[in-house]
Amino acid sequence: MVASTSNHFFLFDSQPNSETVQDPLIFPLPFQSSSKSIFISKDSILFGEYTDSLYLFSISNKSGFILNSFPSSLFFNEATRIAKDHLNQLHISGLSQSNFFNTSTAKWQRDTVAFNKMIPTPNATFFATKKHGLLKRTSVSTFFKSFGTATPDSEITDLTLNGSILWLCITGKPSLFAFNISDETITEIKIPSLPNHVYPTSIITDDEGRKWLALSHNFGGAVYYDGGTISNTTDDYWLTLNTTSGKDKLGAIWIATNNGACVFYTPKTDANKERILNATMVSDLAGKVLTAVASDPSGDIWFGSTTGVWVVNSSLTLKNYYSENSTPLLSNRINQIYFDPQQGQMIFATNKGVSSLFIDTYKPSTSASFLSSFPSPFRIPSDAPVIIHGLMENANINILTASGKHVRTIEKATSGGASWDGKDDNGQWVSSGIYLIVAYESNSKTTSIGKLAVIRGN
Repeated sequence: MVASTSNHFFLFDSQPNSETVQDPLIFPLPFQSSSKSIFISKDSILFGEYTDSLYLFSISNKSGFILNSFPSSLFFNEATRIAKDHLNQLHISGLSQSNFFNTSTAKWQRDTVAFNKMIPTPNATFFATKKHGLLKRTSVSTFFKSFGTATPDSEITDLTLNGSILWLCITGKPSLFAFNISDETITEIKIPSLPNHVYPTSIITDDEGRKWLALSHNFGGAVYYDGGTISNTTDDYWLTLNTTSGKDKLGAIWIATNNGACVFYTPKTDANKERILNATMVSDLAGKVLTAVASDPSGDIWFGSTTGVWVVNSSLTLKNYYSENSTPLLSNRINQIYFDPQQGQMIFATNKGVSSLFIDTYKPSTSASFLSSFPSPFRIPSDAPVIIHGLMENANINILTASGKHVRTIEKATSGGASWDGKDDNGQWVSSGIYLIVAYESNSKTTSIGKLAVIRGN
């Protein structure tokens, strides 16, 4: 039996068929509050404190530790965004304020500013806020620095960092804004053929340096390429898309819309640079109203929606579905999904607060192993690449024929995975046959090997 006061709890050990109760063992609690809930299992006691956190006590070890919970105020309000700053502190934003977990005090701390996006750099974090424009913070103790170059009270809906340039999307502005974090200057770039009331709502940058935009008022999306220079507009081009977006660890661009999802594995333009080629539909999500997208280290893609969370694997097959009816998810309406690599958990911002889920993900191998790939056999031509698993971090991969002839080199695997499009180093589709996948990691001087069957059609 357990009884608690504001700062201690008493553990009574009564034996079966005994008419007496021994003196209790007394243990301190790490927080002071008379408002607690207590849950007892076979060897553990879980104390829930009203305003701060959870305390897990092991009966056999006679010791416990605090479980860092999310800020209680956000359990009763809508959580909209989740991110980590340059100090590795987790931030959760609501509609009008935000909270962050102060690593120096190990407590949640409140901020008065609500944000839509955070971008950490080595020495500072930039905030796209709901009402105060672009803000900058260098430490917990320093105040935000506001940049008043683009209507300081405006809402910045999204931002992304490409080199030393922050690309901003601003509510009510039919333009992109390029903010140089080195000299703190800003450049406005008009989006052509866009009505004045339409504006970009989200942005990501692909591996080629192109900016992918979702547009407001059901205007779909756009892709912008600046030729590597902001001042020289002669080599710029704009493309339209038919929508939140995200990029996975292999560089593919995933588009989430109010009518399903698609993926661009190797986004390329046609000869006239009028459209993006190679879009592949995610058939299992057709007709779904999607609101968020994120990827995990295993290559799975997580889609938030108005009806829960959908997980799709690398073969575009529905893998899991989570809803408030079948899981502890607080709400089916998902505002954002964030993967925390340190904790190995997916965190969901919903209209009723924050939920999290610890997941099993592929991690980089620490020793040589046999490589696996999917799909196998790999049928080409195909817009979707084959995914290679079991790689060591930063391994270089060589694709060889069964006789040992070199076909393709793929450099620097990340997060245990890499992809191959089925082409040789000259960009030509390979022939049908058995191919060897050989991965070499120079630091440990280890080699991993796998086999893949390729079937080439017409």
